[in-house]
Amino acid sequence: MITITIIQKKKLHKKLAEYLKQQKKEWKSPLIYAGGKYYQSLEEVGIKGMRNTEQRFIDYELKDYLNPQKKVLDIGGNTGFFSIYISQFVNSCDVVEINPFFCEIGKKVARFLDRNVNFYTIDFKDFQTKKEYDAVISFAADDVADGLSALKFENYIEKIRSLLKEKGLIFFESQAEDIFYGKFGPKLEYLKEKFNILLQKKVKSSYPINVPERIFVIGEKK
Repeated sequence: MITITIIQKKKLHKKLAEYLKQQKKEWKSPLIYAGGKYYQSLEEVGIKGMRNTEQRFIDYELKDYLNPQKKVLDIGGNTGFFSIYISQFVNSCDVVEINPFFCEIGKKVARFLDRNVNFYTIDFKDFQTKKEYDAVISFAADDVADGLSALKFENYIEKIRSLLKEKGLIFFESQAEDIFYGKFGPKLEYLKEKFNILLQKKVKSSYPINVPERIFVIGEKK
């Protein structure tokens, strides 16, 4: 376990704040996620976010599905704090995130904590790899409000399946918009066609405040 001093945390926070400031000035999307604040938390380095990473890990019951041999892909991983957190329990995590400022933040924190997390600054539709993953994380990433996502849902899911090993797992959280507008049903039915559902539950969501709950699903590739 790495011992982190207050001074080290302050230096890290100062550098990360520069990336957030730069994002606000230069990012091409009209949408600035979480109002320019952190969407994900990471208690290890003293970062508070709009959604609590550590509590989400507990709520999603992920520890039962992870082990030190598993390789994980995180789609639309934001700053990657969730992957950095779960990297303690798996072999490695790859994060695909189109926002370069989020990737730089994630890289900085992963190096700071000496975690095996790799970042790919690319749209998921353009992501290519020869790897096969044991699990893929899709947390409200199948469509995004800034309009930068281009894949239809069915194509998005098929690409995930192509990246999974036999009986690989998907960890899927619904979009806030799908819950707010009651549109998640068809997506859930498609997931059930392509995956054996191991877990389906409602989970609390602190952001946005008008969507207090989302649907979370763990599925095994058919």
